[in-house]
Amino acid sequence: MSCSDIQRLPESLTRLHNLQTLKLMNSKMLLELPRGLKVMKNLCFLEIESFRSLLCTPPGLGDLIYLRELSIFIVGRDASHQIDQLKELNLGGSLSIGGLENVSNTKDAKKANLMTKNHLTSLGLLWTDGDEETHSTEYYEELLQGLQPHHNLEAIHIESYQGSKFPNWMSALTLKNLKKVSLESCRICEHLPPLGKLPSITDLDLHEMDSLKYLDDERYVNGEIPFPLLTTLSISDMPNLEEFGRGNSVENFTCLKKIKIRWCPKLLGLPFLPTLRSLDISGSISATLLGSLRFLTSLTSLYLSDIPELAAFPEGFLQNNNALEKLRIDSLAITTLSNVLDNLSALKVLYLCDCNHLEFLPEGLKNLGSLETLEIFDCDGLRLFPAATMEHLSSLRSLIIVNCKKLKPLSGPMTQTTALQDLELIALPELKDLPESMQLFSALEQLDIWGCEGLCSLPDWLGSLESLISLFLSNCKNLSSLSDGFKTPESLMRLDIVGCPELEKRCKKPEGEYWPKISHIDTINIGGKFVQNIKNIVVTKNIL
Repeated sequence: MSCSDIQRLPESLTRLHNLQTLKLMNSKMLLELPRGLKVMKNLCFLEIESFRSLLCTPPGLGDLIYLRELSIFIVGRDASHQIDQLKELNLGGSLSIGGLENVSNTKDAKKANLMTKNHLTSLGLLWTDGDEETHSTEYYEELLQGLQPHHNLEAIHIESYQGSKFPNWMSALTLKNLKKVSLESCRICEHLPPLGKLPSITDLDLHEMDSLKYLDDERYVNGEIPFPLLTTLSISDMPNLEEFGRGNSVENFTCLKKIKIRWCPKLLGLPFLPTLRSLDISGSISATLLGSLRFLTSLTSLYLSDIPELAAFPEGFLQNNNALEKLRIDSLAITTLSNVLDNLSALKVLYLCDCNHLEFLPEGLKNLGSLETLEIFDCDGLRLFPAATMEHLSSLRSLIIVNCKKLKPLSGPMTQTTALQDLELIALPELKDLPESMQLFSALEQLDIWGCEGLCSLPDWLGSLESLISLFLSNCKNLSSLSDGFKTPESLMRLDIVGCPELEKRCKKPEGEYWPKISHIDTINIGGKFVQNIKNIVVTKNIL
């Protein structure tokens, strides 16, 4: 019963006494399960992937003695919803326990018997955020201590824990198989458990750890390497985080390949990370953090977005990052990209979005000989994209320009052909005519023009695009005519004209005056009505 908007399952479901598996994956609206679920004695697997909307779990789940997988158990205040319902269940797979603030006696935590559930691979321990007003830090610490899992555990998620320290079972000796750790809204913890000494950890996700200053402040001896297998790190909403590590003489994070940083305003910089490939930074950050990127010489993907303080990139930014292949810049107040692109000889994808103060593309764009995809979205200040720039982008295969209110794309002359295959021009009010430079786009296979209301006619020379396979014209309300000498390219196999009312009328079959000019195309879509011409059908019989 997955992927539905159902909110409550009917009680009649409990009549299915032989049911063994009930899956409710991606049911984000689900509020309640049948209260009589405990009578389904043969139930083995109850899988609920998206359980955040669930108000409670049914009473008496401890009666389902054959249950082997229970995605979520929510502790309630009465006896039939207490944590001891988990005691006799031999659960495996993934289990999240919510409503932990309803455990009235911290000693009852041990009644969940998590230490004996050696088939559990993933465990979530969830309090209700904001509950710290009704419980002391000692309550949290004693309760979490009693929820010690089996050492086979591979993933743990702890949310809204308001103790000041983590239990001693979160150590290398106890959780030697732990691979993934997620800590969220643990707001008063100033120190993490010794995660750097966990031998198997590969993924670390930290969110809203308000008091944390260092990711790792442990001491290492006898050749110990901190975080020996960590490959993915995500840190967000950490207002006091200053450094990754403190006082360590050995290298940290030697296998780290991917980092995501969001809203860490005091983070001073990144350490030397020789294996880092992907970096995603957003929200408030320090200038020194951005400056430290020049030392990340192995970086292949960089995404910068929504950084309110950033009006200009620091001197020397990305000058040493000649392995960078993908650069995405989104929602920044920068006015120039000067000197940013000069040394990015390996760059294959450049994405610019919502940079409204950027008026011109930099000269350094010409140095991007490996660039294959260029996408420009919502850059209202951008005025010019010279066609001559295309002559230097010898590897460019896809150019997409969307909703740039002042931009006149591909203006000016061009002297040589390009390798461009896909061109999309969308919501460009200054586009009055297709630029003549496009005649040299001999490799162009797909041309999409959407929402360009200033465009009134298609030129004669469009027929010279000898590789064009697909032409899509959409919501160009003033596009009404084809020039007298207009011919569609012989290579054209599909033509779509949608939301261009006058042109649609003149291209309709069979009465439209332009129909003879387009009737030979294999697939034609005029206003949502398709015409297909089936050609060259060869029927061969008696072939086994």
